[in-house]
Amino acid sequence: ATATYAVNLATHNGGDHLLLAAASYVMPITLATRLLVAVYPPLLLGGVASLARAAGVPPWRALFVVPAVLGYSFAWGFANFCLASAMALFALSLLVRQLDAPTWRRAAMLAVLSLALGVTHVMAMLLCACVAAGIGVERALRGERSIRALGRIALAGAPLLAGCAYDLAVLAEHLAAAPASYTSAPDGFDAFSPLRKVGFLGTFVAGLWGTYADTALAWVTIAALASVAVSTTWARATGPSRGLVAPFVVATLGYFLVPSVFLNTHLVFQRLAQWMVVGAALALPALAPAWEARARRIAIGLATIATGLAVLHLAYFATEVRDLPAALALVPKGARVTGYVERTRTTAVRVGALTHAAAMAVPLGAADDAFSFGR
Repeated sequence: ATATYAVNLATHNGGDHLLLAAASYVMPITLATRLLVAVYPPLLLGGVASLARAAGVPPWRALFVVPAVLGYSFAWGFANFCLASAMALFALSLLVRQLDAPTWRRAAMLAVLSLALGVTHVMAMLLCACVAAGIGVERALRGERSIRALGRIALAGAPLLAGCAYDLAVLAEHLAAAPASYTSAPDGFDAFSPLRKVGFLGTFVAGLWGTYADTALAWVTIAALASVAVSTTWARATGPSRGLVAPFVVATLGYFLVPSVFLNTHLVFQRLAQWMVVGAALALPALAPAWEARARRIAIGLATIATGLAVLHLAYFATEVRDLPAALALVPKGARVTGYVERTRTTAVRVGALTHAAAMAVPLGAADDAFSFGR
C-alpha cells in the first residue's frame, strides 16, 4: 500500500498492471509500457497461428487478422483485454491439443494459464470458456458422440474452470462493494440494433487511424474472407482439414446478442468484432493448391498494407505529441494544477488519444499523482 492508494490484488482486470509493476523494478515504467505494447501484435498473431496449427488449419491464415490487430480494444487503450485475447488463443490451442492427446502436464499448464487469464481480464476469460465449449460441441458433432467421448471432451476443458471460478469470486466481491458500477453504457453505445451493428462492424474491427484507412481496409478484409469462404464450395482441397468453426460462431453470436455493458464491464460487444475476424480466418478449410496460393497472396497483401498504415500513422502521431513531455515538465513541483485539453483527438489517431495525457506526468517525474476527468 501507499499513502494514496490501497493495493487489492483480487482483480479480474489487472494483468498488464501486475506485469508493468514488476518490470518497473528493472526498467523505467515508460519503457516497460512500450515493450508491452510492442509485444502485443506478435503475441496475438502467434496465438492465432498456434490455434490454427493445433486445429489442422494452415497457420498462415493468421495474416488475415493483421488488419484487425490494432482494433477497437487497442484504440480505446484496453491493454488488459488485448493481452488477455492473445492469452486466450494460446489457451484454446492447448485445449485442442489436449482433446487430441490428453496429458497431465498439458492439463496443469491449461489450469495455470486460465488463472492468469482470469486475473488479466474477465471478459476474455468468459470468451475463452465459451469458445472452448463451442469447440467441444464442434468436436462432438464431427466425431464420436458416445457418453465416454463426451466425458473426454468435458475433462479436457475442465482446467479452464480454475480461471472461471476465480473471476466469479472476484466479481461477487466487486459487486458487493460497488453494486451500481458499470450498470449503464456511455451515451449512444446501447442504441445498436443488429442492423446498426452490421454497419459499424468495420469500425469495431479497426477504428484507430484518423484517415479511416484502417476501417476501409477492415471492410476489404471482411470481403476477402467472405469471398474465400464462398470459393470453398468448388475449390476445397481433399483431406481432413475442415477449418475450426466454433470461434467464429461464438464471436458472431456474442457480437449480435451481448449489450455494451455486461458483467461489470463496458463496451463489450464492440471488442468481439476482432474475434469475428479471428474466427473467420480459422473457419476457412484447406483449399485446392491454386486457390490456397491465391488466398495466401491476398492475406499477405492485406497484412502488408495494414502494417504500412500503422507505421505511417504512428510516425506522424509521434510528431504530434513530441512536445507533451516538455509541457508536463512545466508543472510546478509541490503544486496542484488543473489543465484543460481542448481537443483530445489528433490527426493521426481519431480516438481521444490525449484524454489521459495528464497521467503521463507521473512516469515522467513531473508529478506524484495525476488523473483525467471531465472529458
